[in-house]
Amino acid sequence: MTSIGQVYYNDDYREKVSTLKINIDSYENSSRFSKKDLVRIVIPEYVSYDSKRDEFEKYLIKFFYSTKNDNFKRISFGPFQMQSEFILKNSNLNSYSGIIKNIDSLSSIKTQYKILQNFVNNNPSLKNKEVINLYNSGKINLELKFKKINYKLTYYEYANFLINEFY
Repeated sequence: MTSIGQVYYNDDYREKVSTLKINIDSYENSSRFSKKDLVRIVIPEYVSYDSKRDEFEKYLIKFFYSTKNDNFKRISFGPFQMQSEFILKNSNLNSYSGIIKNIDSLSSIKTQYKILQNFVNNNPSLKNKEVINLYNSGKINLELKFKKINYKLTYYEYANFLINEFY
């Protein structure tokens, strides 16, 4: 862990963000936000993403779905940590079974980036900070601390730090 002032971050964040930027720069943007502002929405989730944890999350989703346990709807997965309910609302899929069938492709950066653009376009009156709050907490005016990093800043503040430092 490294510190800049009171901000602690993992040393591999720079490489992760660089890889994300290369990917995002190669994708089309159909949203009203710039690519940088789109990344700002998800960057705290992305830098804390772990592919092994993602495989386990997808396993749990499939298991809960197969046992008709609604908890599968609230488990986040993929590099931007999207929940099944969120994906259903912001994609062209119309059933949870479609999510289960396509869960591996739905956990790619490219697909989650498209879903993120749809989310932004589905909330046309919201400013970037409001979209970030809605994405993270489910409420426009609710700013939560980003506890995955055991951090004192809100998700919005941490997103801005990461963008300014690494993007």
